[in-house]
Amino acid sequence: MITLLPIHRRCTVAGTLLLISSLSLFAQDAPGTRAGSTEVGGFVGASVGVDQARASFGANVAYALKDWLMPYAEYSFFPTFASGTRTGSIPGSNIPLVYTAKNSISDFHGGIHVLIPVAGKRFVPYGAFGLGILHAGDRTESYTFADTPNAQPINVKVGSSNNFAVNFGGGVRVYVKQNFGFRIEGKAYKPTGLYTSVFYKTTFGLFYQF
Repeated sequence: MITLLPIHRRCTVAGTLLLISSLSLFAQDAPGTRAGSTEVGGFVGASVGVDQARASFGANVAYALKDWLMPYAEYSFFPTFASGTRTGSIPGSNIPLVYTAKNSISDFHGGIHVLIPVAGKRFVPYGAFGLGILHAGDRTESYTFADTPNAQPINVKVGSSNNFAVNFGGGVRVYVKQNFGFRIEGKAYKPTGLYTSVFYKTTFGLFYQF
């Protein structure tokens, strides 16, 4: 014989089962980095600090040692970094010069992301620290004496160079799906060698974790 539960008990049981089911679905859909996952992503951005704002783009790959710690490797390209016409002087003298250059920079570096998960949220703030190499390619610089602007410019070939740099900053990952979303990041770079001034890079990109 089948015994029916009283109506209020049936509602309580049904509500409990619905709650458990909802929690189970939420747990399956809860976003966040999982230990052992690999992340790939691409981004676009801009740098400021050396002169005017300059466009950049690149890609990165990261691996989650923990759900809060992700070592990463990154490549960025600045096609017109510190390019344009400037005024200066001959080193060791006060003779003014006007020079034009187009200087592209490639940034190769590795580092860590320290994630700060926020329970129940689809965004994950993080801090970042990295170090690597800024590679400046071969280029031609054109010089003209400022007091004789109509004179024939002097073209000087400049070889490539590699210079050490450190960077630090942070950002936020926003999960659209369980393992897919977008990332907003800001960093400060302290280079050596060819450029010594601190410059800043902001980026927006997409990521996928598997």
